[in-house]
Amino acid sequence: MNRKWARSTAERCVEAITQKDKEGLWKVLNPVLDAKVPFPLLDEIGKSLGTAGKLDKTRYFRVFDEIVATKKMGGYVIVGQALACFLETELEASIQKATKVIIEGKTWYVCDIVGERVFGQALVSYFEAAVLVLERMTSLENQEVKRSIGVAVHFFAKRRPKMSRG
Repeated sequence: MNRKWARSTAERCVEAITQKDKEGLWKVLNPVLDAKVPFPLLDEIGKSLGTAGKLDKTRYFRVFDEIVATKKMGGYVIVGQALACFLETELEASIQKATKVIIEGKTWYVCDIVGERVFGQALVSYFEAAVLVLERMTSLENQEVKRSIGVAVHFFAKRRPKMSRG
């Protein structure tokens, strides 16, 4: 497994989604989700799906739902990274979808995986808009969402743009 493998896997997934071939999609994805695949390679698959999904958000968001329904750790990595691709044009929709994934995931690692990839990247790339959305979410009672916001702040703190001192 390497980046070339991840890109090829992603291309086959995109092709299956484009052809509306669910069986073909799962023929490619199931072995990935059942194996121990390094997160950077899963991220690569997610980026490709997110980039392709910009042309048909509704279809891809449904596919993301199907992927997270498997409750496989790798699926959360793929979907989190894919949703991050939508931040530039669909910040609020991406964050809302990630919130739904986190709430339904109900485990610490889903909070960490999705919180870092979506909420954290939103803070790094679109700070002011992301803060407004995440601030509203702090009033939610869900502990997983609150944990994810904490993960996002930590991610931001590690990757924030250098602040000029003046």
